[in-house]
Amino acid sequence: MAKKIIRFLISQQQLYADILIYSMLLVNNLELDVEEIVLRKLEQNKMNYSVEKAYGVKTKYTDL
Repeated sequence: MAKKIIRFLISQQQLYADILIYSMLLVNNLELDVEEIVLRKLEQNKMNYSVEKAYGVKTKYTDL
């Protein structure tokens, strides 16, 4: 069982590495600012899914 889990985790790491590589290539080719994109998305998530609204509440995040 442990060997299956380890193989799964390794395959997931490889998949995430592929996603990151292709994402970085795309961002570079489009001459986008990764830091700006990430910070903007984090701010958007903060507004949409704030801890103050969601903490301890069973309501689905889309209904907050």
